[in-house]
Amino acid sequence: MKKTCLTFAIAFFALAAQAQYCNTEKGTALLYISSDRQANETRIDTTLISAVRTQDRKTLVEQTLCNPKTRGKDSIFDDNSTIKFAYGTDKTTERIIIDENWGVETMQTLQKELAPQEKGMPFDPEELERTAGNHKGAITIPLRKDITEGEKIPSGKFTIKASFMKAGLEVSKGRYEGFEKVTVPAGAFNCLKVSYKLRKNILYLPRTVYVTQWYAEGIGLVKEETADKKGYLKQSKTLLRIISPE
Repeated sequence: MKKTCLTFAIAFFALAAQAQYCNTEKGTALLYISSDRQANETRIDTTLISAVRTQDRKTLVEQTLCNPKTRGKDSIFDDNSTIKFAYGTDKTTERIIIDENWGVETMQTLQKELAPQEKGMPFDPEELERTAGNHKGAITIPLRKDITEGEKIPSGKFTIKASFMKAGLEVSKGRYEGFEKVTVPAGAFNCLKVSYKLRKNILYLPRTVYVTQWYAEGIGLVKEETADKKGYLKQSKTLLRIISPE
């Protein structure tokens, strides 16, 4: 009986691990070929699984970009600097676009970078501490195996105001496109395909893009395409290689 229960438990946890649409092995490196047609640039980006921890019955995973030169002001709220996932007991992997804690950290970084450029508005940590709480909302993309093709993805909105800074992010018109086999340099994967409209308003400069992403179990993002309103491809990202920690 004990042997049977043990076998069942092992099978259960193995199945649960396979349902994760992210990599949970700390130290793993995911290499991507990133192409930017506007800048006429192609580069290799390395994303490292930098943190894996358990909180509130969820596994939280953080991936950090290892290419410092690609971190610019335009990367604020972009997924090319940091990627976060949360995997819970309901077997749903949440791709966290932005949450309240992360939003405050981002605003602190943005204000610190730009404050010296604002005449008469030097960086004041105490002022930021008082005003950084003016934020609301969170945006996540739920990734599940039991989706129905054409099913809508919940919309989300996040806004934050700190001192003279104001920023907002909104995801809408999201849908699950079903499952699709995708072949990239790292191999062939059966992926969950999602699409959504992403609108950013940073420093009162709105920008809208249309995002399509492919996620594989146990790996995470395999492919991504970003287009404008007319459908013209602006940026793309494909998985080149997976390097496990030694």
